[in-house]
Amino acid sequence: MSRSNVLQRGMTRGLRSALFIGGVVVAVVVSGCSSSVDGTGSSSVDGTGSAGVPNDAANTITVTYPVIAPIRLPDTSILGTGGDRLSTELSSLKGQDQSGLVVVSATCDLDGNRVAAAPDVFTLTEVSDVMNVDGSSRVTLRTDKDGTKHYVDLGGGRHLRMTVHPDGSGTITDLGGDRHLNVLVNKNGSGEFTDLGGGRHLTIRVKADGSGKLTDLGGDRHLIIRVKADGSGKLTDLGGGRHLTITIHEAGRAEMLDLGGGRHLSVTVSRDGSGHYLDLGGDRYLNFTVGSDGTVSMTDLGGGRHLTLTVNADGSGQYHDTVNRVRFAFDKEGRATDGSGLAIALPRTPVFSAPDRFPSLGKFGLITPPCATVLNFAADALFDFDKDTLRPEGRELAAKAAAVLAEAGQPIQVEGHTDSLGSDAYNDDLSLRRAEAFAAALKEQGVDVAITTKGWGEKRPVAPNTTEDGKDNPSGRALNRRVEVIVQG
Repeated sequence: MSRSNVLQRGMTRGLRSALFIGGVVVAVVVSGCSSSVDGTGSSSVDGTGSAGVPNDAANTITVTYPVIAPIRLPDTSILGTGGDRLSTELSSLKGQDQSGLVVVSATCDLDGNRVAAAPDVFTLTEVSDVMNVDGSSRVTLRTDKDGTKHYVDLGGGRHLRMTVHPDGSGTITDLGGDRHLNVLVNKNGSGEFTDLGGGRHLTIRVKADGSGKLTDLGGDRHLIIRVKADGSGKLTDLGGGRHLTITIHEAGRAEMLDLGGGRHLSVTVSRDGSGHYLDLGGDRYLNFTVGSDGTVSMTDLGGGRHLTLTVNADGSGQYHDTVNRVRFAFDKEGRATDGSGLAIALPRTPVFSAPDRFPSLGKFGLITPPCATVLNFAADALFDFDKDTLRPEGRELAAKAAAVLAEAGQPIQVEGHTDSLGSDAYNDDLSLRRAEAFAAALKEQGVDVAITTKGWGEKRPVAPNTTEDGKDNPSGRALNRRVEVIVQG
Protein backbone atom coordinates (compact mmCIF):
# COMPACT_ATOMS: atom_id res chain seq x y z
CA MET A 1 0.00 0.00 0.00
CA SER A 2 1.46 3.41 -0.97
CA ARG A 3 1.94 6.25 1.51
CA SER A 4 -0.80 8.20 -0.28
CA ASN A 5 -3.29 5.38 0.15
CA VAL A 6 -2.44 5.15 3.84
CA LEU A 7 -3.13 8.85 4.28
CA GLN A 8 -6.36 8.60 2.28
CA ARG A 9 -7.53 5.70 4.41
CA GLY A 10 -6.76 7.70 7.54
CA MET A 11 -8.79 10.69 6.36
CA THR A 12 -11.90 8.63 5.86
CA ARG A 13 -11.79 7.68 9.54
CA GLY A 14 -12.13 11.25 10.74
CA LEU A 15 -9.71 13.79 12.14
CA ARG A 16 -8.53 11.83 15.16
CA SER A 17 -7.25 8.94 13.07
CA ALA A 18 -5.78 11.22 10.43
CA LEU A 19 -3.60 12.89 13.05
CA PHE A 20 -1.32 9.88 13.38
CA ILE A 21 -1.73 7.94 10.12
CA GLY A 22 1.49 8.59 8.24
CA GLY A 23 2.84 10.73 11.10
CA VAL A 24 5.48 12.04 9.77
CA VAL A 25 18.53 12.57 17.28
CA VAL A 26 21.90 17.42 19.74
CA ALA A 27 17.00 21.42 18.88
CA VAL A 28 13.38 21.55 18.08
CA VAL A 29 13.33 23.54 14.84
CA VAL A 30 10.10 25.19 13.74
CA SER A 31 9.61 27.13 10.55
CA GLY A 32 8.46 30.69 10.41
CA CYS A 33 5.29 29.54 8.68
CA SER A 34 2.46 31.28 10.54
CA SER A 35 -1.12 30.19 10.76
CA SER A 36 -3.19 31.63 7.97
CA VAL A 37 -6.61 31.55 6.40
CA ASP A 38 -7.26 31.83 2.70
CA GLY A 39 -10.44 31.55 0.73
CA THR A 40 -9.47 28.53 -1.31
CA GLY A 41 -9.95 24.82 -0.84
CA SER A 42 -7.03 22.62 0.19
CA SER A 43 -6.40 19.73 -2.19
CA SER A 44 -5.03 16.35 -1.17
CA VAL A 45 -4.38 12.91 -2.64
CA ASP A 46 -8.05 12.01 -3.04
CA GLY A 47 -9.24 15.37 -4.35
CA THR A 48 -10.90 16.39 -1.09
CA GLY A 49 -9.92 18.94 1.48
CA SER A 50 -7.04 18.00 3.76
CA ALA A 51 -9.36 16.85 6.55
CA GLY A 52 -11.67 14.96 4.22
CA VAL A 53 -13.71 18.08 3.39
CA PRO A 54 -14.98 18.39 -0.23
CA ASN A 55 -13.30 21.28 -2.03
CA ASP A 56 -15.66 24.22 -2.20
CA ALA A 57 -13.57 27.38 -2.46
CA ALA A 58 -16.39 29.76 -1.67
CA ASN A 59 -17.43 28.00 1.53
CA THR A 60 -14.19 26.43 2.82
CA ILE A 61 -11.85 27.94 5.40
CA THR A 62 -8.33 26.50 5.11
CA VAL A 63 -6.09 26.56 8.18
CA THR A 64 -2.28 26.27 8.08
CA TYR A 65 -0.32 24.75 10.94
CA PRO A 66 3.33 25.60 11.69
CA VAL A 67 5.87 23.23 10.16
CA ILE A 68 7.64 21.40 12.98
CA ALA A 69 10.98 19.68 12.39
CA PRO A 70 12.47 17.23 14.90
CA ILE A 71 14.50 18.16 17.95
CA ARG A 72 18.13 17.67 16.99
CA LEU A 73 21.28 17.82 19.04
CA PRO A 74 24.24 19.63 17.43
CA ASP A 75 27.19 17.48 16.45
CA THR A 76 30.30 18.17 18.50
CA SER A 77 32.63 15.81 16.69
CA ILE A 78 34.00 18.68 14.57
CA LEU A 79 35.02 20.68 17.62
CA GLY A 80 38.75 20.99 18.08
CA THR A 81 39.59 19.29 14.77
CA GLY A 82 40.93 22.38 13.02
CA GLY A 83 39.64 25.66 11.67
CA ASP A 84 38.96 24.77 8.06
CA ARG A 85 36.53 27.13 6.37
CA LEU A 86 33.98 24.48 5.47
CA SER A 87 33.42 23.38 9.06
CA THR A 88 33.31 27.00 10.23
CA GLU A 89 30.83 28.12 7.61
CA LEU A 90 28.61 25.06 7.91
CA SER A 91 28.47 25.55 11.66
CA SER A 92 26.83 28.91 11.01
CA LEU A 93 23.92 27.09 9.35
CA LYS A 94 23.17 25.11 12.49
CA GLY A 95 20.90 27.72 14.07
CA GLN A 96 17.40 26.79 15.15
CA ASP A 97 15.67 27.40 11.82
CA GLN A 98 12.99 25.53 9.93
CA SER A 99 15.32 23.00 8.36
CA GLY A 100 15.98 20.75 11.31
CA LEU A 101 19.58 20.87 10.06
CA VAL A 102 22.37 19.11 11.90
CA VAL A 103 25.99 19.02 10.65
CA VAL A 104 27.86 15.77 11.31
CA SER A 105 31.52 14.92 10.76
CA ALA A 106 31.69 11.50 9.13
CA THR A 107 34.64 9.17 9.45
CA CYS A 108 35.92 6.49 7.08
CA ASP A 109 37.21 2.95 7.40
CA LEU A 110 40.58 1.81 6.02
CA ASP A 111 39.05 1.36 2.55
CA GLY A 112 37.78 4.95 2.49
CA ASN A 113 34.12 4.01 2.98
CA ARG A 114 32.09 6.41 5.09
CA VAL A 115 30.89 5.04 8.42
CA ALA A 116 28.01 6.34 10.47
CA ALA A 117 29.58 6.55 13.93
CA ALA A 118 32.56 8.61 15.00
CA PRO A 119 35.38 6.66 16.65
CA ASP A 120 35.48 6.72 20.42
CA VAL A 121 38.15 9.19 21.48
CA PHE A 122 38.63 7.19 24.69
CA THR A 123 39.95 4.08 22.94
CA LEU A 124 43.53 4.62 21.83
CA THR A 125 44.82 2.59 18.88
CA GLU A 126 48.14 0.81 19.12
CA VAL A 127 51.23 2.73 18.05
CA SER A 128 52.77 1.22 14.90
CA ASP A 129 56.34 -0.06 15.08
CA VAL A 130 56.96 0.92 11.45
CA MET A 131 56.34 4.49 10.28
CA ASN A 132 57.53 6.85 7.59
CA VAL A 133 59.30 9.95 8.87
CA ASP A 134 60.61 13.00 7.07
CA GLY A 135 64.00 14.61 7.54
CA SER A 136 62.80 17.10 10.14
CA SER A 137 61.31 14.49 12.43
CA ARG A 138 62.90 13.44 15.68
CA VAL A 139 60.88 10.33 16.35
CA THR A 140 61.62 7.77 19.04
CA LEU A 141 59.63 4.64 19.68
CA ARG A 142 60.14 2.40 22.69
CA THR A 143 58.32 -0.74 23.76
CA ASP A 144 58.48 -1.83 27.40
CA LYS A 145 58.58 -5.43 28.55
CA ASP A 146 54.90 -5.29 29.52
CA GLY A 147 53.93 -4.18 25.99
CA THR A 148 53.52 -0.49 26.76
CA LYS A 149 54.58 1.65 23.77
CA HIS A 150 55.99 5.15 23.91
CA TYR A 151 55.99 7.42 20.84
CA VAL A 152 57.71 10.80 20.84
CA ASP A 153 58.04 13.28 17.95
CA LEU A 154 59.90 16.54 18.68
CA GLY A 155 60.89 17.42 15.09
CA GLY A 156 59.94 20.41 12.95
CA GLY A 157 58.21 22.41 15.67
CA ARG A 158 56.25 19.39 16.80
CA HIS A 159 55.95 18.25 20.39
CA LEU A 160 53.93 15.05 20.40
CA ARG A 161 54.07 12.31 23.01
CA MET A 162 51.88 9.21 23.11
CA THR A 163 51.83 6.32 25.54
CA VAL A 164 49.61 3.29 24.94
CA HIS A 165 49.25 0.40 27.39
CA PRO A 166 48.22 -3.13 26.33
CA ASP A 167 44.81 -2.65 27.96
CA GLY A 168 44.04 0.37 25.70
CA SER A 169 44.65 3.03 28.32
CA GLY A 170 47.19 5.76 27.77
CA THR A 171 47.92 9.42 27.22
CA ILE A 172 48.45 11.85 24.34
CA THR A 173 50.10 15.25 24.65
CA ASP A 174 50.51 17.57 21.64
CA LEU A 175 52.11 20.97 22.32
CA GLY A 176 53.49 21.67 18.85
CA GLY A 177 52.85 24.94 17.06
CA ASP A 178 49.74 26.59 18.48
CA ARG A 179 48.38 23.28 19.74
CA HIS A 180 47.73 22.37 23.35
CA LEU A 181 46.07 18.97 23.31
CA ASN A 182 45.90 16.46 26.17
CA VAL A 183 44.10 13.13 26.20
CA LEU A 184 43.91 10.77 29.17
CA VAL A 185 42.35 7.34 28.82
CA ASN A 186 41.77 4.99 31.75
CA LYS A 187 41.43 1.22 31.65
CA ASN A 188 37.70 1.38 32.44
CA GLY A 189 37.00 3.68 29.46
CA SER A 190 36.77 6.92 31.42
CA GLY A 191 38.99 9.80 30.45
CA GLU A 192 39.58 13.45 29.67
CA PHE A 193 40.09 15.38 26.44
CA THR A 194 41.43 18.94 26.59
CA ASP A 195 42.18 21.20 23.61
CA LEU A 196 43.35 24.73 24.47
CA GLY A 197 45.34 25.50 21.33
CA GLY A 198 44.73 28.17 18.69
CA GLY A 199 42.04 30.05 20.61
CA ARG A 200 40.16 26.87 21.40
CA HIS A 201 38.93 25.96 24.87
CA LEU A 202 37.40 22.51 24.67
CA THR A 203 37.23 20.00 27.50
CA ILE A 204 35.43 16.64 27.62
CA ARG A 205 35.31 14.55 30.78
CA VAL A 206 33.67 11.14 30.56
CA LYS A 207 33.04 8.48 33.19
CA ALA A 208 33.05 4.75 32.53
CA ASP A 209 29.23 4.71 32.28
CA GLY A 210 29.26 7.27 29.42
CA SER A 211 28.09 10.19 31.55
CA GLY A 212 30.10 13.37 31.66
CA LYS A 213 30.44 16.99 30.65
CA LEU A 214 31.56 18.83 27.52
CA THR A 215 32.57 22.50 27.68
CA ASP A 216 33.51 24.57 24.63
CA LEU A 217 34.40 28.21 25.37
CA GLY A 218 36.69 28.88 22.40
CA GLY A 219 36.22 31.94 20.20
CA ASP A 220 32.65 33.21 20.54
CA ARG A 221 31.38 29.80 21.63
CA HIS A 222 29.82 29.07 25.01
CA LEU A 223 28.57 25.51 24.83
CA ILE A 224 28.03 23.21 27.81
CA ILE A 225 26.59 19.67 27.57
CA ARG A 226 25.91 17.54 30.63
CA VAL A 227 24.95 13.91 30.10
CA LYS A 228 23.84 11.37 32.72
CA ALA A 229 24.30 7.62 32.51
CA ASP A 230 20.59 7.09 31.73
CA GLY A 231 20.83 9.33 28.63
CA SER A 232 19.11 12.33 30.15
CA GLY A 233 20.95 15.61 30.01
CA LYS A 234 21.02 19.31 29.22
CA LEU A 235 22.64 21.44 26.52
CA THR A 236 23.24 25.16 26.97
CA ASP A 237 24.53 27.29 24.08
CA LEU A 238 25.10 30.99 24.82
CA GLY A 239 27.74 31.73 22.18
CA GLY A 240 27.51 34.15 19.26
CA GLY A 241 24.28 35.82 20.32
CA ARG A 242 22.57 32.50 20.93
CA HIS A 243 20.58 31.61 24.04
CA LEU A 244 19.53 28.00 23.58
CA THR A 245 18.80 25.26 26.09
CA ILE A 246 17.73 21.70 25.33
CA THR A 247 16.76 19.28 28.08
CA ILE A 248 16.04 15.57 27.59
CA HIS A 249 14.47 13.75 30.50
CA GLU A 250 14.77 10.08 31.36
CA ALA A 251 11.17 9.38 30.31
CA GLY A 252 11.84 10.62 26.76
CA ARG A 253 10.27 14.04 27.29
CA ALA A 254 12.27 16.91 25.79
CA GLU A 255 12.18 20.67 26.16
CA MET A 256 13.76 23.48 24.18
CA LEU A 257 13.98 27.20 24.92
CA ASP A 258 15.48 29.57 22.32
CA LEU A 259 15.81 33.23 23.36
CA GLY A 260 18.63 34.24 21.01
CA GLY A 261 18.50 36.91 18.31
CA GLY A 262 15.11 38.34 19.24
CA ARG A 263 13.48 34.90 19.35
CA HIS A 264 11.31 33.61 22.17
CA LEU A 265 10.53 30.05 21.26
CA SER A 266 9.74 27.21 23.63
CA VAL A 267 8.83 23.65 22.70
CA THR A 268 7.92 20.65 24.84
CA VAL A 269 7.84 17.18 23.26
CA SER A 270 6.49 13.89 24.61
CA ARG A 271 7.51 10.44 23.38
CA ASP A 272 4.02 9.74 21.96
CA GLY A 273 4.31 12.62 19.46
CA SER A 274 2.27 15.13 21.40
CA GLY A 275 3.73 18.48 22.30
CA HIS A 276 3.43 22.20 22.92
CA TYR A 277 4.93 25.03 20.87
CA LEU A 278 4.97 28.73 21.87
CA ASP A 279 6.49 31.49 19.71
CA LEU A 280 6.51 35.02 21.17
CA GLY A 281 9.36 36.49 19.11
CA GLY A 282 8.99 39.84 17.35
CA ASP A 283 5.32 40.50 16.57
CA ARG A 284 4.44 36.81 16.77
CA TYR A 285 2.15 35.14 19.24
CA LEU A 286 1.55 31.53 18.23
CA ASN A 287 0.48 28.94 20.77
CA PHE A 288 0.07 25.42 19.34
CA THR A 289 -0.63 22.18 21.22
CA VAL A 290 -1.17 18.59 20.07
CA GLY A 291 -2.54 16.27 22.76
CA SER A 292 -1.85 12.56 23.17
CA ASP A 293 -5.57 11.88 22.54
CA GLY A 294 -5.54 13.65 19.16
CA THR A 295 -6.80 17.03 20.36
CA VAL A 296 -5.47 20.23 18.79
CA SER A 297 -5.42 23.76 20.16
CA MET A 298 -4.02 26.81 18.36
CA THR A 299 -4.06 30.53 19.08
CA ASP A 300 -2.41 32.96 16.64
CA LEU A 301 -2.52 36.65 17.61
CA GLY A 302 0.58 37.87 15.77
CA GLY A 303 0.81 40.43 12.98
CA GLY A 304 -2.76 41.66 13.30
CA ARG A 305 -4.19 38.13 13.19
CA HIS A 306 -6.70 36.86 15.70
CA LEU A 307 -7.25 33.16 15.15
CA THR A 308 -8.23 30.44 17.60
CA LEU A 309 -8.89 26.78 16.84
CA THR A 310 -9.90 23.84 19.02
CA VAL A 311 -10.28 20.27 17.78
CA ASN A 312 -11.67 17.72 20.25
CA ALA A 313 -10.81 14.02 20.37
CA ASP A 314 -14.14 13.13 18.72
CA GLY A 315 -13.47 15.41 15.73
CA SER A 316 -15.74 18.24 16.79
CA GLY A 317 -14.36 21.69 17.41
CA GLN A 318 -14.54 25.45 17.15
CA TYR A 319 -12.85 27.96 14.87
CA HIS A 320 -12.75 31.74 15.29
CA ASP A 321 -11.04 34.55 13.36
CA THR A 322 -11.79 38.23 12.84
CA VAL A 323 -14.58 37.38 10.38
CA ASN A 324 -15.80 33.86 11.07
CA ARG A 325 -16.92 31.92 14.10
CA VAL A 326 -17.65 28.27 13.31
CA ARG A 327 -18.54 25.14 15.26
CA PHE A 328 -17.92 21.92 13.32
CA ALA A 329 -17.71 18.13 13.48
CA PHE A 330 -15.40 16.22 11.14
CA ASP A 331 -17.54 13.12 11.24
CA LYS A 332 -19.99 15.30 9.27
CA GLU A 333 -17.41 16.31 6.62
CA GLY A 334 -16.21 19.29 8.61
CA ARG A 335 -19.31 21.32 7.94
CA ALA A 336 -20.36 23.91 10.48
CA THR A 337 -23.04 22.76 12.88
CA ASP A 338 -24.28 26.32 13.46
CA GLY A 339 -26.09 26.58 10.15
CA SER A 340 -23.53 28.76 8.34
CA GLY A 341 -22.72 26.05 5.81
CA LEU A 342 -18.97 26.68 6.10
CA ALA A 343 -16.43 23.86 5.98
CA ILE A 344 -13.09 23.70 7.79
CA ALA A 345 -10.06 22.21 6.00
CA LEU A 346 -7.09 21.30 8.21
CA PRO A 347 -3.65 20.01 7.17
CA ARG A 348 -2.18 16.82 8.52
CA THR A 349 -1.32 17.48 12.15
CA PRO A 350 2.43 17.75 12.83
CA VAL A 351 4.07 15.17 15.08
CA PHE A 352 6.45 16.51 17.72
CA SER A 353 9.64 14.44 17.85
CA ALA A 354 12.95 14.34 19.69
CA PRO A 355 15.76 11.90 20.49
CA ASP A 356 15.04 9.84 23.59
CA ARG A 357 18.54 10.30 25.00
CA PHE A 358 21.81 12.19 24.66
CA PRO A 359 24.61 10.22 22.99
CA SER A 360 27.37 9.06 25.31
CA LEU A 361 30.05 11.75 25.50
CA GLY A 362 32.62 9.04 24.83
CA LYS A 363 31.57 9.23 21.16
CA PHE A 364 32.38 12.93 20.89
CA GLY A 365 35.63 14.58 19.84
CA LEU A 366 37.70 13.30 16.94
CA ILE A 367 41.47 13.19 17.19
CA THR A 368 41.85 12.66 13.44
CA PRO A 369 40.17 14.96 10.89
CA PRO A 370 36.90 13.73 9.39
CA CYS A 371 36.81 12.33 5.85
CA ALA A 372 33.48 13.96 5.01
CA THR A 373 30.95 16.44 6.33
CA VAL A 374 27.25 15.56 6.28
CA LEU A 375 24.41 18.09 6.27
CA ASN A 376 21.33 16.32 7.62
CA PHE A 377 18.02 18.06 6.80
CA ALA A 378 14.68 16.96 8.23
CA ALA A 379 12.63 15.96 5.18
CA ASP A 380 9.38 17.01 6.88
CA ALA A 381 10.65 20.60 6.95
CA LEU A 382 11.65 20.54 3.26
CA PHE A 383 8.75 18.70 1.60
CA ASP A 384 5.03 18.26 2.11
CA PHE A 385 3.88 14.79 3.09
CA ASP A 386 4.49 12.22 0.34
CA LYS A 387 5.76 14.95 -2.06
CA ASP A 388 9.06 15.61 -3.80
CA THR A 389 8.66 19.35 -4.54
CA LEU A 390 10.62 21.64 -2.24
CA ARG A 391 8.55 24.10 -0.25
CA PRO A 392 9.70 27.76 -0.24
CA GLU A 393 11.37 27.18 3.13
CA GLY A 394 13.30 24.27 1.65
CA ARG A 395 14.49 26.35 -1.30
CA GLU A 396 15.63 29.08 1.07
CA LEU A 397 17.73 26.57 3.03
CA ALA A 398 19.15 25.12 -0.18
CA ALA A 399 20.23 28.63 -1.18
CA LYS A 400 21.99 29.20 2.16
CA ALA A 401 23.79 25.87 1.97
CA ALA A 402 24.70 26.44 -1.67
CA ALA A 403 26.63 29.60 -0.83
CA VAL A 404 28.98 27.54 1.36
CA LEU A 405 29.09 24.42 -0.81
CA ALA A 406 29.92 26.34 -3.98
CA GLU A 407 32.93 27.98 -2.35
CA ALA A 408 34.13 24.67 -0.87
CA GLY A 409 34.33 23.22 -4.38
CA GLN A 410 34.18 19.59 -3.22
CA PRO A 411 32.16 16.73 -4.81
CA ILE A 412 28.71 16.29 -3.27
CA GLN A 413 26.43 13.29 -2.80
CA VAL A 414 22.76 13.97 -1.97
CA GLU A 415 20.95 11.04 -0.33
CA GLY A 416 17.28 10.66 0.53
CA HIS A 417 15.85 8.56 3.37
CA THR A 418 12.31 7.63 4.46
CA ASP A 419 10.64 5.90 7.38
CA SER A 420 9.19 2.38 7.16
CA LEU A 421 5.66 3.38 6.12
CA GLY A 422 4.81 2.03 2.65
CA SER A 423 6.48 -0.53 0.42
CA ASP A 424 10.25 -0.77 -0.15
CA ALA A 425 9.88 0.07 -3.83
CA TYR A 426 7.74 3.13 -3.13
CA ASN A 427 10.10 4.45 -0.44
CA ASP A 428 13.16 3.90 -2.64
CA ASP A 429 11.54 5.93 -5.39
CA LEU A 430 10.32 8.71 -3.07
CA SER A 431 13.70 9.09 -1.38
CA LEU A 432 15.47 9.29 -4.76
CA ARG A 433 13.04 11.89 -6.09
CA ARG A 434 13.58 14.03 -3.01
CA ALA A 435 17.35 13.72 -3.30
CA GLU A 436 17.17 14.75 -6.95
CA ALA A 437 14.94 17.73 -6.11
CA PHE A 438 17.39 19.02 -3.50
CA ALA A 439 20.36 18.44 -5.82
CA ALA A 440 18.59 20.40 -8.55
CA ALA A 441 18.00 23.28 -6.14
CA LEU A 442 21.72 23.38 -5.27
CA LYS A 443 22.63 23.51 -8.96
CA GLU A 444 20.12 26.30 -9.56
CA GLN A 445 21.89 28.27 -6.80
CA GLY A 446 25.25 28.02 -8.55
CA VAL A 447 26.85 24.90 -7.02
CA ASP A 448 29.02 23.91 -10.00
CA VAL A 449 30.61 20.70 -8.70
CA ALA A 450 29.97 17.01 -9.33
CA ILE A 451 26.69 16.09 -7.62
CA THR A 452 25.42 12.51 -7.41
CA THR A 453 22.12 11.34 -5.91
CA LYS A 454 21.01 8.21 -4.11
CA GLY A 455 17.70 7.05 -2.62
CA TRP A 456 18.05 4.69 0.33
CA GLY A 457 14.36 4.46 1.21
CA GLU A 458 13.96 2.97 4.67
CA LYS A 459 17.22 0.97 4.60
CA ARG A 460 19.32 3.28 6.81
CA PRO A 461 17.22 4.36 9.81
CA VAL A 462 18.78 6.52 12.51
CA ALA A 463 15.98 5.83 15.02
CA PRO A 464 13.52 2.95 15.60
CA ASN A 465 10.31 3.12 13.55
CA THR A 466 8.46 1.17 16.26
CA THR A 467 8.68 1.01 20.03
CA GLU A 468 9.97 -2.00 21.97
CA ASP A 469 6.41 -3.34 22.29
CA GLY A 470 5.84 -3.12 18.52
CA LYS A 471 3.74 0.04 18.50
CA ASP A 472 4.20 2.88 16.02
CA ASN A 473 6.95 5.35 16.94
CA PRO A 474 6.06 8.63 15.15
CA SER A 475 8.94 10.51 16.78
CA GLY A 476 11.48 7.96 15.56
CA ARG A 477 10.00 7.85 12.05
CA ALA A 478 10.24 11.64 11.84
CA LEU A 479 13.98 11.45 12.51
CA ASN A 480 14.39 8.78 9.80
CA ARG A 481 12.81 10.97 7.12
CA ARG A 482 15.72 13.13 6.04
CA VAL A 483 17.88 14.41 3.18
CA GLU A 484 21.65 14.18 3.63
CA VAL A 485 24.19 16.23 1.70
CA ILE A 486 27.63 14.59 1.93
CA VAL A 487 30.64 16.82 1.22
CA GLN A 488 33.75 14.77 0.56
CA GLY A 489 36.81 15.71 2.60
